[in-house]
Amino acid sequence: MCIEGPDVVFGCATLEYSLQLDHLQYLLAADRPAVGDPITVMPRGYPHSFMVMGSERMVIDGVAVHGGTNMGILESGGQGNNTYRDVSVSRRPQSGHLLSVNADGFHSTNVAVGPSLARAEVRYTGDDLLNITPRIMLVLAIAGHDLLLLDPGSHSELLGRGSVVSFFQPPSPGALKPSLKTTGRLTEVPRRASIAEAQAALATTRQRCARVTRHNTDAFFVAQNVWAYRLAHPIGTRADVCDLAQDLSKANVHPSVVDSVFDASYARAAMLKCSGETIRNSSFGNAGGLWAGIEPAWLEGALNFGKEPAVLDGLELTALGAPWLSPLPGSSCADVALRGGTPPLDGCRASEHGAESPARPAPL
Repeated sequence: MCIEGPDVVFGCATLEYSLQLDHLQYLLAADRPAVGDPITVMPRGYPHSFMVMGSERMVIDGVAVHGGTNMGILESGGQGNNTYRDVSVSRRPQSGHLLSVNADGFHSTNVAVGPSLARAEVRYTGDDLLNITPRIMLVLAIAGHDLLLLDPGSHSELLGRGSVVSFFQPPSPGALKPSLKTTGRLTEVPRRASIAEAQAALATTRQRCARVTRHNTDAFFVAQNVWAYRLAHPIGTRADVCDLAQDLSKANVHPSVVDSVFDASYARAAMLKCSGETIRNSSFGNAGGLWAGIEPAWLEGALNFGKEPAVLDGLELTALGAPWLSPLPGSSCADVALRGGTPPLDGCRASEHGAESPARPAPL
């Protein structure tokens, strides 16, 4: 079956592209392409290559992904705590392809307990090699016990009666971290808001909260992303519209990576966004470095990031962007514990450009 649309080509025959490159500016020190040079085209479509959805304590062993128009391995939803052993995302040998997949190599999002990776190999990706991240919600309305939250990542599906939601003030240029304002315990399972409820809340908050979601505002502020919450006690003025919210106990906690290889990406080598994340005895190369902290504009990351530092132990680093470790705005180098490694792990420096800084191009 072949489905074609303005933004997607799915399940269709190979397409041939004719590219005309005139009057373009090239970043960094990349050579200007010449006639006959291979050019990488990364049109993204769905589905992802290998998906683990709404799962708990799954064991994925020996899966190999050799191509895909979006992410290589994606896990999303459920209590998580899944194990991935000897998985790989890379180009098929002797294929002549420049990329393995067009987006992230391994991506985990919106699970309660983060994944465990052992002896994974991820190479030649069109986006981040490794991204393990919880999702963040945003307050749209407060009325006594009742709240409306914007939740594009469906974090609400992990919560139930008795869940505790923490509310944070978003980080600002003058604030080192998001600051905890209050917590609330749910008395009911969250539900999707009615269309009328959602539209009323979005009409009054879209422009006001765009300072947080920025370029993602149009995609995030839609009715289907609005959820209704009921708390045991009113939070009154202790929280406000546009504050960030999350159940910290179900925020991809304690993911681990060991004995793995991540190499060659058009974006970042890894995103460190989880509480208690550990990466040991692994290598990263030919990508835009490792980035640590939350990304409010994407509503991604643990709002208590840094309370339990991420641990990088015994890493081998080659040809990464400079600095090789960059805290995102609202985080600091102190949020990451560095132990051993080759070269010595002493290259942490806050980026002046945040997450929009270009990556070092991967040699393909």
